[in-house]
Amino acid sequence: MSVDDVVSTALRIGEFILSNSNISSPEEGKKNQGGEKGETTADEEKSSVPALVRRAKDFPMLASELSLSSALIFFISKAESQDVLFDSYQVFHSVFENGLKNGKVTDVKEEIVNDVINSALKTDEGAGYDVYAGLTFALIRTKLDQGFGLKPPEKVSSSEAFLVEALKILKNTEESGKGFELQRRIMPYLTEIKRVMEVVGVAYK
Repeated sequence: MSVDDVVSTALRIGEFILSNSNISSPEEGKKNQGGEKGETTADEEKSSVPALVRRAKDFPMLASELSLSSALIFFISKAESQDVLFDSYQVFHSVFENGLKNGKVTDVKEEIVNDVINSALKTDEGAGYDVYAGLTFALIRTKLDQGFGLKPPEKVSSSEAFLVEALKILKNTEESGKGFELQRRIMPYLTEIKRVMEVVGVAYK
């Protein structure tokens, strides 16, 4: 792990999100619905922030307080869709492993990418847990695959099989005493992703 890799990995996520989404301000959306721009409450401002931005800001602190494994299990339990979690893993695995071409993923079906982007950009409070969990497992697989990694996506046939594999790895990591080492090595990535996603969030204000 190098500082350059940590930064470039986080920037690649930001590039992917921004290149695959049509950015419009929350105020424009309200005007298009016939409303006038007025003062917004704190709750309204919070609800305009894309789900993945909120989850990226929340997760590092939660992992520090609970442990990485416990925080991931919590995010999995809050996930709106197992399928989106699995799709997110596949998409971000490709982003990290194969890179982007003009900001696009080239080896994952377009409808899967669209589902992940749409879920990442939701603004309701309960969204984004599935996308962030998939992203984190993709990080573990591609960046820390020394006793921690998941099977490559093509060898896991369904979202249910993926979750079984993911939970098994968390369990084995904790039981083998490798949980702290995994957390120590992944935290720089999660912290840098938080910073980049905060910048992405500015585009939606």
